[in-house]
Amino acid sequence: MLEESAQQCDTALTLTPGDYQLRSCTWAFMMLRRFERAAQFIRFDAGSEWANFAMPLLLLREGKVDEARETVRLKPTSPGLRRDVLETCLGPRSPAFEGSLREVEREALAILDPEPKYHVGAVLSFCGQKEIALRLLKRAIEQNYCSYSALQSDPLLAKLRGMSEFNQLLSAGKECQNRFLAERSHKDN
Repeated sequence: MLEESAQQCDTALTLTPGDYQLRSCTWAFMMLRRFERAAQFIRFDAGSEWANFAMPLLLLREGKVDEARETVRLKPTSPGLRRDVLETCLGPRSPAFEGSLREVEREALAILDPEPKYHVGAVLSFCGQKEIALRLLKRAIEQNYCSYSALQSDPLLAKLRGMSEFNQLLSAGKECQNRFLAERSHKDN
């Protein structure tokens, strides 16, 4: 439901122009491939740890790998998607990469919020770590991060598309979204 989300973000922006708390609107525009609009929301919180986390992910989705590599050095080291994993993904592989991947998966799964699981899974898909990516994306959907539209449009998931496991994720994402819509409809009546 990315279009609806983007419309809500636009409405919120007219009510509170430049409010850094609207930064999460970045994700809707990023998944819709409206990259300049996504960057605008990142700039509302420029220089923050969050912005330094989001910018490399935006650049990767834009296909600007060299620029993403440069911005990764600003990314904070935080649970879920560590800077060392991004640096290794975007550069030469180190022998410690496999151990770091297991640690990243463990950390991402431990986060209660399902959204980071989606983002870490998407990046690891881009990095060619399909099995870990599929597990994280599946868990995000199971925790009601109904990413049906994002699964279809996110450029970072290109390496997963066409896999039977990915098709199962799409079905699960659609079911998740349908449950949400039914519940919302029931509450509106």
